Amino acid sequence: MKHSKILFLFIAISPLCNSAQELLSLQQSEINKKAVVVEKRMTFDRYATYGLNVLRFAHYIYPWVALYEKGVDFSKRDASEKIPMLQAIKASFNHLLFTSEGWTCIAQAGVGVASSVVASRICDRFIHPDTLRWYIHSHAPYMLTINIMKKQQQTSESKEFLYLLYNRLVRQVEAICAYQMYKCKCLDDEEKEIGQRAMRTMFTVQQYWLCSIEKQLKAEVIDYQELHTLLSDYEKAIRIQLNHFSIIEGETLEERYVVKQQVKG
Repeated sequence: MKHSKILFLFIAISPLCNSAQELLSLQQSEINKKAVVVEKRMTFDRYATYGLNVLRFAHYIYPWVALYEKGVDFSKRDASEKIPMLQAIKASFNHLLFTSEGWTCIAQAGVGVASSVVASRICDRFIHPDTLRWYIHSHAPYMLTINIMKKQQQTSESKEFLYLLYNRLVRQVEAICAYQMYKCKCLDDEEKEIGQRAMRTMFTVQQYWLCSIEKQLKAEVIDYQELHTLLSDYEKAIRIQLNHFSIIEGETLEERYVVKQQVKG
């Protein structure tokens, strides 16, 4: 009930904020552009993951296949003669351990395994949850910006620095809304309409709080205590919206755990 009242307040007040042209607010045109970039990035990551997994598997298997084939070739007396499996394996080990060519093959296999490990590390760059929470952590860490703004003290340089941080916050919020726009396209028909409503609500809520914060920053004298309170309330309000959208997009506990581990790292 408390949250619904807060949300109603945001929606009621937002037109006032939208009419304040002198205030910097979210630009829908910028969000649309960023949504295209987000979709391209996520599509690239998805196909890069598929390709790297195939290469990693092939890179790991190929050296051992080559070793087996060399062992079979070494033990064959006649090209048409069929070699039993155990005899072929025994011949392979003899070839590996007691010939220089065998040790060369072992070295090649070691390089192949090492390359597989490297490929696995590269895969970690592209294998990730396709969720809003992950995207915020990786590309729009607005909470970090808010924390830095909270720690600013009243100094001659502080006001200018706070405004730079605020501009950064606006860009991060645009990225968040852009990801929601992209993700709504991926939802089932039943969830798409709900997701689009959540996206519009996020835009409205963000617009209200960003205008309130900027109004305080443009004051002749900044009330730092009031600014700290505004930022804290803003952070709580956005967290509610993020949790709501995570339910709509179907974020799993495993995906949330991955992001938590990345944050700890």
